[in-house]
Amino acid sequence: MTDGRKRLHRELIAELSASQEGVLRTAIPAASDVEQMAVHRSPIADFAAHGRAARAYAELWSELRDRVDPGGAAATRRDVTATRA
Repeated sequence: MTDGRKRLHRELIAELSASQEGVLRTAIPAASDVEQMAVHRSPIADFAAHGRAARAYAELWSELRDRVDPGGAAATRRDVTATRA
């Protein structure tokens, strides 16, 4: 989790991005919604789907999925399998 108000967080993000190849762009914001996942014992999308942290998790997943499966073949296979069932 990152807090954009803190200079150290901003500096570390910039330094990591510049010095390490493959660092993902998306950062999860330090938000109470993230902490509330433990209280709710469920994913953030279940109780705060429209919050900035939920949007960040969705963006992080999208970025990771694109890196792991750039052509989207895995998603297509799942969709086809689900329609056949």
